[in-house]
Amino acid sequence: MKKAINAVHDFIITKILMIACPIIAGPYYLCLDVFGDKWKWISLHPVFHQCLFFIFIAIGTLTSLLHAIYEYTNRNSKDYSQDVLDCFNNVVKLKKTRFLSKLSDIAPQSNIFKIITHPIDQIQQSSVEYYTLLARIFKIPQDHIDITIIDYTTAPPKFIFQKNQNTKHTHPQQLLSEKSTASLCIDRGLPIYIADKNKSEKSKEYFISNSDRIMGNGSIYCYPVLINKSSIQHKYIITISTYGKRFCDSPSVITEDSTKNILQNIAERIELELDLQAIKDYTEEQKKKKTQEKGKK
Repeated sequence: MKKAINAVHDFIITKILMIACPIIAGPYYLCLDVFGDKWKWISLHPVFHQCLFFIFIAIGTLTSLLHAIYEYTNRNSKDYSQDVLDCFNNVVKLKKTRFLSKLSDIAPQSNIFKIITHPIDQIQQSSVEYYTLLARIFKIPQDHIDITIIDYTTAPPKFIFQKNQNTKHTHPQQLLSEKSTASLCIDRGLPIYIADKNKSEKSKEYFISNSDRIMGNGSIYCYPVLINKSSIQHKYIITISTYGKRFCDSPSVITEDSTKNILQNIAERIELELDLQAIKDYTEEQKKKKTQEKGKK
């Protein structure tokens, strides 16, 4: 909506109507008023000139209205790129601090990868930054925002991360068996963004959860993480959800495209940690197998 208003304003209003209308309407009104009875091309066609003059008035009023809307939407807009940049810079600093804190634990024969790699802990620490960012941009209380991660590599699926303990989560098994956004996300293998849960529930693209019933309508973003490299196979669903207020309740503040971009950036940063978790799990499994084989010998 905002893009359309800006396009109309920039091309038509600014470049044509707001310049042409005053230039034409002023002299035209003067001709009608002063020479209306003297010039036959005016006096013989009074209805035509009345209509034409009223068209100029209507266009002038419309352009003023659209310009006012344009000014309002742009006055309430804000560039959140710096907020996003600050968020991810803080996440990197957290990781750096955690790495440095582990230096004293590293001995010559230590498993360095195991010592410094704690993806779930990193996600837990980083989520504070993500919640702060989302709350600041979308004006949603942090306890109405929820980030979860479901691991469905093996049955039954389970939550491996739940930041907001205030929400009453539906069991992962039920979510993946129902016509939920998470199940659609798995089937398609692509991220899904739903701006209005209630509308999508009616079209069978969203399964109303316990938290939705308690806290009210919101939005949801689901992002699949499918790791299938050599012997490493893991499957996760990252969900960023709101309750009681939608991400784009105030479209003049931030567009839906920008919303999806922000959520995708957060999900991709979490995905990186899940990749590390998958590598860590695989490394530990291989180590156990070797230990068991040595024991048999």
